[in-house]
Amino acid sequence: DGIPHAHADSLSMGYYTLGFAMSSDRIFQMDKLRRLSQGRLSEILGEPAISIDKVMRNYGFEHVAKMVFSNLDNSTKELIQDFCDGINDYPHYFSEGIEYWVLGTQFDQWKPEDTLSVYVFMQFALSESNENFRDFLFSKIQDEDIVEQILPMHSDDEIDQSTSVFTDEELKEFNLYKKDGIKRKMKDEKEKRKIFEFFEDNLDEELQIVEEIKKLYSPGSGASNCWAVSGNHTKSGKPMLSNDPHLDPSMPSPFYLAELNINDNYVIGALLPGVPLFVSGRTKNIAFGVTSLNADIIDFFEEKIDGDKYLFKDKWEPLEVREEIINVKDGSPVSILVRSTHHGPILDHVGTLLGSIDSNYPHLKNKVPLSMSWAGYQYENSFINDFINIIDFENINEVAESLKNKNGGSFGLCLADNKGNIGFIPHVRFPKRVDVFAGERGVKPGWTGEYEWQGFVDAAKYPTMINPKKGYVFAANGRTTSANVEAGLGVPMASTGRAIRINYLLNDLINVQKKKLDINDFKTMMNDTYDVFAALKTPLMINLVEQNNNLEKYLVDKSKLPQIKKWIEELKTWDYTFDKELTQPTLFSLWEIYFYNNLFKRQITNDKLRNFISKKYGFDDFSIKLYKKLQNDPSYFSKYCQSSQVNVPNACIKALVEGLDFIHEYLVPAGTTLSKEDALYGKWHTVEYNYAPFTKSFLRYFFDRSDSDNGSKNTINVGSIYYQDFKEKGLQSSHTANYRMVVDFGNDEDNEFSIETGCSENILGKYFYYNLHESHMSLELTPMGFNSLNTTHKKRYSTIRFIYKDWYDQEEERLRLLEEAKLNLTNAEVEKEDL
Repeated sequence: DGIPHAHADSLSMGYYTLGFAMSSDRIFQMDKLRRLSQGRLSEILGEPAISIDKVMRNYGFEHVAKMVFSNLDNSTKELIQDFCDGINDYPHYFSEGIEYWVLGTQFDQWKPEDTLSVYVFMQFALSESNENFRDFLFSKIQDEDIVEQILPMHSDDEIDQSTSVFTDEELKEFNLYKKDGIKRKMKDEKEKRKIFEFFEDNLDEELQIVEEIKKLYSPGSGASNCWAVSGNHTKSGKPMLSNDPHLDPSMPSPFYLAELNINDNYVIGALLPGVPLFVSGRTKNIAFGVTSLNADIIDFFEEKIDGDKYLFKDKWEPLEVREEIINVKDGSPVSILVRSTHHGPILDHVGTLLGSIDSNYPHLKNKVPLSMSWAGYQYENSFINDFINIIDFENINEVAESLKNKNGGSFGLCLADNKGNIGFIPHVRFPKRVDVFAGERGVKPGWTGEYEWQGFVDAAKYPTMINPKKGYVFAANGRTTSANVEAGLGVPMASTGRAIRINYLLNDLINVQKKKLDINDFKTMMNDTYDVFAALKTPLMINLVEQNNNLEKYLVDKSKLPQIKKWIEELKTWDYTFDKELTQPTLFSLWEIYFYNNLFKRQITNDKLRNFISKKYGFDDFSIKLYKKLQNDPSYFSKYCQSSQVNVPNACIKALVEGLDFIHEYLVPAGTTLSKEDALYGKWHTVEYNYAPFTKSFLRYFFDRSDSDNGSKNTINVGSIYYQDFKEKGLQSSHTANYRMVVDFGNDEDNEFSIETGCSENILGKYFYYNLHESHMSLELTPMGFNSLNTTHKKRYSTIRFIYKDWYDQEEERLRLLEEAKLNLTNAEVEKEDL
């Protein structure tokens, strides 16, 4: 399977070996990631990457990385340096890879700040802030109630479906309940809201730059599922845990599989390329699965600037200014100035990009100076000091204690241990704001001092759950709690269809069926493609076009009526699973895409921005409420369902009928006939594994892979279609389960994991580039094979194992062994040789 198992006598040599193995498999991906995070892509990609580099230099991730590293414990620094040494030794003795030959460049020495730059960048990618988009949406729609339904502030705004990680009863169970602790409405803030005219242009260009970044690496804005079940409800009598993060599909995978084994004390699971921290996996004692927490840890401030000073509390303070030189392949260096206040960097080079930058001055034209405060800019007391030694944790309480009030990251962890404990803990540094609602108010005046952060909320107030009465925990990126808490980490998020479904299935299996669960039950849940929102929306949509003969009334081309009625009958028999062998998911997705594209067309003329709204989790609940209101009032919402400035009666009903006509045009172009295969979901819902930056050239035929895919945005087996990309990508899946893991502490044979491609990026190698894909998609996952070189499994896979001893530290002996290993790799058949 090509998964490295790094065995050593010490953590020092273990991390060295891990770095060597990772470099052998992912050297170019790691190099690309560090250049992306540090704003150095132009050095290998030339002028097209300058705009991305300016954004990254503006954020200053490399500067933060250096500060984080300088503040780590000495022992942690040494382990990271060992990891870097392993990375650097591989290209010193072996080939760098075909990518460097194609680009005409070479690998630079990997330094600790490179590792920390990738880590800091990923922190930022998983950070959350909806306030600017919420204010932009209000500026166009001018209705607080509608905006709060699309971007719900509290569970009160979710009428039909609301599922939080913590119920109010569980908040009381763990002494976290505080009635209406953070409850507030947008209408309460009307006098404090300020809308900036430049937001629309900036948001559009920010979406474009994010798309360019995502082509190089899937940084975030994805999803993830995790759940853990107490041994009281498992066949083995021990806790079980499942985890599957979802980022953009890419080649190679955004995750890397490995084991680190120190004298049979091990950690095995998934890492981010270039970073020696396991983000999901298990040790002898604990199992952990990660999800994005979506806590609001970013605030934006409007600054008043006069030359090289900024105003704060009636006093002019000096701006911090640094020059950044961007070296450009086959071009002249580009110089930019990055300005900062005590709030953080002023986003001079983020949002409106090259076309709006005055070459004589770094400030953007027609844009007020906005600075960004982000919790990730805190570099002291990092959780890395503890997590790099995760191999030593005895139980989940030690994990929870190690993360308290530590900087770095914004994520939730589902946990289980071999002592019988399960739990969910958030890890975040959540800003303590004078007004708890201020985080959702949009841009704040930076000169008054009114909205300064007062440090960070004590982790003791975070919603943490250990051994809940119900016997299970889960998380799926949605709402963490109701508004009845003091620290509402994820309150601005909506419930997700995945969270609703996971909670329903676990409750049904445990409390209704009274079943004892095993690995097959967990994998069946992982493979579930039932969409709870599609099940609610489809009957409502059908009724709206059938009642009052609306279909016949508004369909212009009556020759399409027989086929459209046939499709409607198919939808009526649908079980609401998004299976690639069905036609109904195709029909539903195309229908919804057309309707969503027509919502707010008069108010928001930019297609990409308008369709971006449908990406938000609250939009499904909002659309259900809309369809319900239209049942009794067909004219409801008409001004938001049309582009014409002249009001058209029943515009939303008309748009739904037009959506059916659109399906016909899409699936049955003029002059063609339709077969059942033409409408199968698997034909249209594909997943593309693109190897950036080569995917735009003929090299894509060598590097890229593709497949059909199941699932939707709301299914546990996720296969998101983001409608803002429809014109370019059709029904292509934008997020999939990149990594899957199932752990059972009662049965070592039932510990399995996988990634969606393969461990290696080496296209010239015979193995390991795409070898895990088929088994990953079918949930035939790979046995972890931890703990011993001689462990056997019910399924046996050949494995490359890297084994080093402390006495190899002697330089002469180490170099001799590396030369010997090089010779062995050259002469050996990889599947048979243990190195």
